[in-house]
Amino acid sequence: MRQSDPGQRGFGLVEVMLAVLVGSLGMLGLAASQVLASRMLDEARQRSQATLLAVDMHARLRANAGHRGLYPVHGLGAEPAPVQPPDCRQVSCSPADLARFDLDQWARQLTGRPGQGPDAAGTLRACVDVSGRLVTVALAWRGRGVALPDPPPHDCPAGESPGPGRQRGLRLSSWGRGS
Repeated sequence: MRQSDPGQRGFGLVEVMLAVLVGSLGMLGLAASQVLASRMLDEARQRSQATLLAVDMHARLRANAGHRGLYPVHGLGAEPAPVQPPDCRQVSCSPADLARFDLDQWARQLTGRPGQGPDAAGTLRACVDVSGRLVTVALAWRGRGVALPDPPPHDCPAGESPGPGRQRGLRLSSWGRGS
């Protein structure tokens, strides 16, 4: 029979403590990556919702294409318009009534969307710019992640910033048909 070396009897307290330390650091790293992934998922959700809202307004403008000049508006999202236009889904509307209805419906969709998280209530702002055939829909909101600089002053939601250093934004432009 072979006798074991007295220095090789098993794990010592130092080795066990080092293993626990390394394991703990790994678990902390895993938890930090989960928090970061959750923030990134929230940012992606907000951006997806903003994109859907911008595409919706572009579709509304295409449906009333000959009257794009009725749609430019700034500062949407603060509160819905106090006067409700006629419901153009129920009755026949003029192009001007349809534009007011579209903007009213779109402003109502803005509430509860990007930037409406627990710490950002009421921060979504939107605008519609029409320059000839070029239509630009821009949205800005306060994100929950890392601070970004405010947008340059030529962006259409400028001046309606939801808060310094926490600005998120999306601009979607497209060319319309006709004049």
